[in-house]
Amino acid sequence: MHTKNQTDIFLSILFLILTSGFFVGCKKDQVSQIATTITSISPDSGAYSTVVTIMGTGFSAIAGNNTVKFNGVTTTVQNASSTSLTVIVPKGAGTGAVTVSTNNQTATGPQFEYLYTYSLSLLAGNGQAGYNDGTGTAASFKGINDLAADGQGNIYVADYENARIRKVTNAGVVTTLAGGDSSGTADGTGSAAGFSSPAGLTIDKDGNLLVADIVINKIRKVTPAGVVTTIAGNGIAGHLNGNVSSAEFNYPSDVAADANGNIYVTEYFGYDVRLISAAGVVSTIAGDTLAGFADGQGSTALFNGPTSLSLDNQGNIYVVDYLNQHLRKVTAAGIVTSVQTIFDVFGLAIDPNNNIYMAAIGSVIKLSPDGSVHTIVDNSSNPNLEFYAITIDPQGVIYVAGSDNNLYKILAE
Repeated sequence: MHTKNQTDIFLSILFLILTSGFFVGCKKDQVSQIATTITSISPDSGAYSTVVTIMGTGFSAIAGNNTVKFNGVTTTVQNASSTSLTVIVPKGAGTGAVTVSTNNQTATGPQFEYLYTYSLSLLAGNGQAGYNDGTGTAASFKGINDLAADGQGNIYVADYENARIRKVTNAGVVTTLAGGDSSGTADGTGSAAGFSSPAGLTIDKDGNLLVADIVINKIRKVTPAGVVTTIAGNGIAGHLNGNVSSAEFNYPSDVAADANGNIYVTEYFGYDVRLISAAGVVSTIAGDTLAGFADGQGSTALFNGPTSLSLDNQGNIYVVDYLNQHLRKVTAAGIVTSVQTIFDVFGLAIDPNNNIYMAAIGSVIKLSPDGSVHTIVDNSSNPNLEFYAITIDPQGVIYVAGSDNNLYKILAE
């Protein structure tokens, strides 16, 4: 039989137990209800291995219980608290949002701009002007003027002074695809075909190589088997539109091709951008036969020594207006605008994300769609090296050629 005091003590203990559980439960609920959020990241740009601090709420204080991703790529959490995470930027993440997942919640934060680090390595060539097929340093070139990459990652070289088209595998094996006839104008197969001075290159939608044979004012086609034909130009230096067989060009310096079978041509002494339609008709998109510098549409726009051109994924044409030291943009309607002042830029390439890469005397430059400019490779280790040609393969690997007659690969990490 309990006394009154024992009963009071019992009830007091029971009350404490019940109320303690109640408040503990409330505390748990309050913790679990704290939302996972990201309020800031610092820094918000950098290369791989950059240390980034993520500030927010609802993180786990146990580092391994937080999953952090940069543009979808998971990274390691070094230190953690409920409001702060310290992480390392993972290699190859690319630019994109930072996310944190913890306690069955995922928060999306600001975008982190991934800054690639680039390394230049030799693919083929021995630093000497010459003509030799072979692998790596056993091969030699003489005056590389342009490059193009096919769907399998092979690189084609406009070997200007050797008057040949060379093929280079991604293992650095160099062979001659076409050229060798001393006349410089003959169509044919392999060494039976002749080039005068192959300048610009591109790959068309069918996998054929198109060549701007600059001095003889013709546009040539080379099949993967090395069969060379002339597809436009009668060989006379001039400015005549019309059927491809009668059309005249004036130092065609580069070519580009779209998915519809159209071919675009810059003319160094024609001061314009021409179109060879899939139906075989040549017309002028923009520019006049006079040198100058003016934005505008059609013939009201003026160029001076346009060299390289490339297409973005929306069908716009970008042109290195060499003597004007400007990068120009030409729409399908022939409207020309000036994009960027550039100095001593020769080669031009555009990747699927509309990043523009330019080969210049002192460096390789990247121009992002947002207008930011980055030097991805410079020649500080070899100040006599000048870059002339550039291309990008389907895997995003960049290739450049220099004044030392070497072909280089640029890897991005």
